[in-house]
Amino acid sequence: MTEPGGTAVDVVRGEMQPWTDYAGAVRPPGGVVLRRLLADVLPDGVARALIVGPHDDDVVEHVAARAARLTVLLRSVTDAAALRERLAAALPERDAAGQVAVVAGALDGLADRADGPYDLIVAADGLDRVLGPDSRDLDWPARLAALAGLAGAGAVVVVGCANEFALTEVLDRRPAHERHGDEEWRPIHDDP
Repeated sequence: MTEPGGTAVDVVRGEMQPWTDYAGAVRPPGGVVLRRLLADVLPDGVARALIVGPHDDDVVEHVAARAARLTVLLRSVTDAAALRERLAAALPERDAAGQVAVVAGALDGLADRADGPYDLIVAADGLDRVLGPDSRDLDWPARLAALAGLAGAGAVVVVGCANEFALTEVLDRRPAHERHGDEEWRPIHDDP
């Protein structure tokens, strides 16, 4: 798919449009703490890296610096096109060499395409925002298995998980059904 600005975004099954995972109550992960964690656990000089789900640009650029080739999977076509433009501006030489790819669609759509293996996979946002409305009904272990299926032998895989017992969750007086808004599309078996 080519956007009006000439920015190419690959599309696999499960894409969502119009949609964004970059606005709303749940922000994409990023910041100094996550970059420091990734600096400690990510290896240098990997051949292929995959980022799954929304992440701040600083995280994407941090992972890109450690990999020869980078693929970013976002379920929103709008988000993918916007990120593609930002990466073309931030990493022009890597972009011109075809070392950066942005894919719009769902995790199961990418897995069905047999894209991989990857030496490094980062899903710091977790696995809640990786499926689209036409995705198979995958629970969390099945999503993790699909993600692991994209990893090569000896790959480093980083997956974030929400801490339902964190103080911010335990002390939140709102009932569970009021904690998530319409801006969050979740698979039906995960939606409270």
